[in-house]
Amino acid sequence: MSERQTNSNYRSTNDPIKVLKILGLVFGLIGLTMLAVALIIFLVSTVFTSYTAQTEGTVVSLLSRTDKAIRVQAPEVAYVIDGKKYTFISEIYSSLSQFKPGDKVTIHYEPANPQNARMDFGVGQLISLILGIIGLAFSLTSAAMWFGRSRLLQKRTYVPQHPSL
Repeated sequence: MSERQTNSNYRSTNDPIKVLKILGLVFGLIGLTMLAVALIIFLVSTVFTSYTAQTEGTVVSLLSRTDKAIRVQAPEVAYVIDGKKYTFISEIYSSLSQFKPGDKVTIHYEPANPQNARMDFGVGQLISLILGIIGLAFSLTSAAMWFGRSRLLQKRTYVPQHPSL
């Protein structure tokens, strides 16, 4: 291979326009994926609370398990609907238990199916907000890369016009 071909190949793989194009695509895909996941999490958590009733429950115990050598706990909650007692175990385990037996908590349950209940942590909205902000940052970074790429392309193709003498 000649020296000229080697220099040409080297330049084409380290071309800033090509790098901006690839990085812009990667950042754009990551950003759009994060925005989509944030929207799905938000909709799922919002839809559940929109068709459920709300009541007060009482933490009756904390269930423990070990997850990767860390002890985590989830509250078991009891509540009464139309004179019938129900219990459920929270789906969210934490190493920093914010509950203790006897604590009053807000829960959402399906009126037609009262045993289907969840504690109202607001975690879905928080996670969707965080993912949405990060996804937006990735998307805006992608847009900036594409804008910078187009500016570099314009500079490369710009040929100054000199008046003929």
